[in-house]
Amino acid sequence: MIEANEDLLAFRRGDKGVVVINKSSRSKVIALNESKTLTSIFSGAVVEAGGALHIEPMSAEVLTIA
Repeated sequence: MIEANEDLLAFRRGDKGVVVINKSSRSKVIALNESKTLTSIFSGAVVEAGGALHIEPMSAEVLTIA
């Protein structure tokens, strides 16, 4: 588990990637302390190793490890 609260759930899928769900009406930023680059399967956006992810309100993101 990376982070979990009333509005945000972020968890790692082993060595496959990361899933983030934001059910808040506000955007969120989550620090991803990954040692490898992550790529969104939805948008193709890249989060560099050790970077942060900006997630829009009422949305989800699935990132694979590059």
